[in-house]
Amino acid sequence: MPTFSKQERLCSQRDIQLIFKQGKSIKAYPFFLNYRLIDTPDSGKIKVVIMVSKRKYKLATDRNRIKRVIRELYRKHKFIIYDGFVVPQGKELHIGISYIASSLLPETKRESSFSWAIKSVTNELQKTIS
Repeated sequence: MPTFSKQERLCSQRDIQLIFKQGKSIKAYPFFLNYRLIDTPDSGKIKVVIMVSKRKYKLATDRNRIKRVIRELYRKHKFIIYDGFVVPQGKELHIGISYIASSLLPETKRESSFSWAIKSVTNELQKTIS
């Protein structure tokens, strides 16, 4: 059973800012994914941060619900990244997932958009490594 452990979470504020400043992005409504491959002594890790706008969702309960839904989507679909792309030695993949819709969309739309976005990230990374 796939999990979303503490080691997979991106917590460093500096690294999160660098994803948005220097990383690449893919938009798959209702998701906006930013990703960056960095040099690091830890090899082969993938770290993820999930963000929901406080401007669009004023209540913390709404933001937390959406984050829970996104965490579950990532947990279900992370095999796409692990199967489709092998992180090279001395590299680490950082991914920022933002939810940009103004309401929580139906599950089928979320599933299809998220899997397409993850596949796109995997394909782009394959091109940069090759």
